Amino acid sequence: MPSGGGCMIVLVAGIDDSGRDEITEMVLQGYKTMMPANTLVKAADFIPDISSERDIGRLSRMRDNALVKLEKAVVSSLKKKSGNIILAAGLTRKTLHGYMPVMTDDIVDTIKPDLIILMEILPRRADAYMEHEHVDWGHQRFERQAAGLFSLRSGAPLRVVRVRSGRVRDALKETADALRAAME
Repeated sequence: MPSGGGCMIVLVAGIDDSGRDEITEMVLQGYKTMMPANTLVKAADFIPDISSERDIGRLSRMRDNALVKLEKAVVSSLKKKSGNIILAAGLTRKTLHGYMPVMTDDIVDTIKPDLIILMEILPRRADAYMEHEHVDWGHQRFERQAAGLFSLRSGAPLRVVRVRSGRVRDALKETADALRAAME
């Protein structure tokens, strides 16, 4: 049964380089007639860039303040309409101190996602990691671990969508299929 009294909450996760926000927007735009009652909430609109913050205490406060705003936006969207909420969010961020969870247990407990879709970058060949030199593979692994923990905590199924270089259409189709199946 979907959270939020008849509407479903889908958490679309992935590191920023995964194309998470763009793919989610394209899917929702392309399938407006089949999935009309969806509200997209992008966590990036609420969470400031924390990558260069040196003070760990301030870093945590910035994150916590942003999560309060994000939580209010999701709850507000739930109250406004009976449609589904698609939350596109990076679960973790790379900081000067290492990788940091951005989404915490508290927000997962509050929003109670019904489905988690994790966008992951995958090169064309297993040995072609040089194609994506800018990708922090350690960050992507940490994001996967966070998605797995959130799936366990919320009971939501976790679907991994691999975004292959030059094959974005496959990722669009797989994401659309996952959303359609969950919303039927």
